[in-house]
This record gives sequence, structure tokens and C-alpha cells, in this order.
Amino acid sequence: MNRNTFHQAIQVFYNETQACPNELKWTLITDDRYKYLKQYRYLPIKKTYNNDMIEGEEEILQEEISDPATVTTNAYTYLTMEYHIAYSPSYQVPVLYFNGYDSDGNVLSLDDLYQWIISKEMQDNLKYSNRLSSQGSISQEEHPALGFPFYYIHPCETQSMMRSISHDIININTFIKTWLSFIGPIIQCTLSHQLFI
Repeated sequence: MNRNTFHQAIQVFYNETQACPNELKWTLITDDRYKYLKQYRYLPIKKTYNNDMIEGEEEILQEEISDPATVTTNAYTYLTMEYHIAYSPSYQVPVLYFNGYDSDGNVLSLDDLYQWIISKEMQDNLKYSNRLSSQGSISQEEHPALGFPFYYIHPCETQSMMRSISHDIININTFIKTWLSFIGPIIQCTLSHQLFI
């Protein structure tokens, strides 16, 4: 896939997601050098408490939990996930870049991502191997358009995965959603089933 074909494919995907009422919307970013898609998602994460609480904190916690109006609010926190679909000129395929942020806006560490974001089924394969068959592993590098660190799912096997699915035919009308339906769930970037109807 060359850059021009990628640009056509993300335009098709963008248009399709905009028309789908149950799909979270993507933003199409275009500047002089790069064209990519961006999306934010807010994920509720159940808070857990450990025995390392400071003295007095336990009482406050008991008071908050004893108030039914605060149980739901205090039992969860929200993480913000930022996803970007960009082009890799080296591998000539799309790449899913992502960062996660806690409720204070701090970037999540790789350990945090494994704890809160990466599906339990994928954790061992991603952590303890250089590659996860056709889905790569998680690395961090400078975002090609923004210039600061983003995590990404390594694209080394994307081309062979997509060839096996599409029998060597690149269909720009379905390429991005097909690719993302395999790669995205690893990091909770899922698609609405209505995109496939």
C-alpha cells in the first residue's frame, strides 16, 4: 500500500464511520506532510484499594462509600485513550498509534497499559515475545506527525496478515476497517458491528 492508497483508504473509512450512528467518530487530520485519523475514548476503570492507605484515609473512604450517591462516582475513574491511524512508509501499511492518560492527564506507562487497557487474552503474548504472530508487539516511538512519544502496535506482520485475509487484493473500501477489526481490540479500540452490515 503506498501513501496515496492509504490516504484514500482512511478517507473512505472516515466517511463510513461518520455515517454510522453507533460508531465513535474519528477526526481526519490533514496538514502539509501528513494525513491521519484521530479518536478519543473515555474508558471507565474500577478503582481498587490496597492496604497501603495512609492513616485516616480509610475513614474517608468508608464515609464516601456509605453515601449511596457517591458509590458509583467513587468506584470508577476514567482513562482517556487517544488513537491515531497513521501510515508507515517503512512497512507501507497503516499503524495504530495510541496513548492513554489518567484522570489527571498523565501519560500511562506501559505497565499501566497492561493493567488497564490491553486485553487479558493478549497480555502474555505481547509482553513476552518480540512479535505476536500477525499482530505485532507494543513499542513506543516518536509519532510521525506530532514528534512526541506514542505507543504503537508494531506493523511488521500487518502486510502478510492483510494478504492472507484479502488474497493479495487491496480493497480501499474495506482495508482500514478490516485491519482495525484485528488490531484495535488488543487496546480497546473496537468497531461497531454495524460497520460490517
